Amino acid sequence: MTENQKKMMEACNSSDPCKTHGGTVSGCAPGLTSIGEGGHKLNPDAAKAYIEMIKAAEKDGVKWGITDSYRPLSIQCKILDWDHFNSTGKKRKKGTGGVPVAFPGNSNHGWGSALDLKVKKGDNAYNWLVCNSRKFGYSNPFIKYTSDDCEQLKRQSPVEPWHWEHLESSKRLKSGMQSFDSGPQVATSGSTDGDSGGSSGETTNKKVSMFDLMGGGALNSWLDTFMPMKKKGTENQTPDNEDNQEKQTQVNENIDRIKNLIKKVL
Repeated sequence: MTENQKKMMEACNSSDPCKTHGGTVSGCAPGLTSIGEGGHKLNPDAAKAYIEMIKAAEKDGVKWGITDSYRPLSIQCKILDWDHFNSTGKKRKKGTGGVPVAFPGNSNHGWGSALDLKVKKGDNAYNWLVCNSRKFGYSNPFIKYTSDDCEQLKRQSPVEPWHWEHLESSKRLKSGMQSFDSGPQVATSGSTDGDSGGSSGETTNKKVSMFDLMGGGALNSWLDTFMPMKKKGTENQTPDNEDNQEKQTQVNENIDRIKNLIKKVL
């Protein structure tokens, strides 16, 4: 455990973690804005974007509920399994067998930029969010956005389909802030610099299958590695090399066809 983490643990053991720790940390955010359901709040930028998003969804006949939004530091302190972290260095939610959770002071929920929604993979609300949330600055950190193809994104299996974050406000609020996070999560949970809420009760220590990996970013990376010729492009060709340009164009077209065939097979 680092010195900063020890300081945070001492703060968590006090009656007022924010006051004891001092400074600006996740979970002690001021100036929050209500998002109109069950007392849930977000930072002003995230709240404005979220309200715009739910209005757009309602026009399409889609609604969802909220299980978690801004999370005070005192709550983040209580939900971390400290005994497990001290003995293994792994972060899991207290009372669970493996639900990952952020170290106090490092949660995107604590910046008022993350939401846990009442959605499940494949339902109407989830599908709408996958296809539309990025228009409002929201995304799921466990989805690999390697394509704008809505149907392709839906086929992924994020370990936390309920967890959505407003990235710009999160980055702005965390700018210059020191991370308290250290040690691995209990479960492999994609690439995220924030928190894993786990409020829906679904199992989150699910392993990502090879099919999911090959259907997302891993496939594109593999193809780009072993078929790099396409990256040469044609924009730098001169009129004197028209034959080479035509040949390169044909190569690019053939590579695209091969890529599409591989994706269909997988």
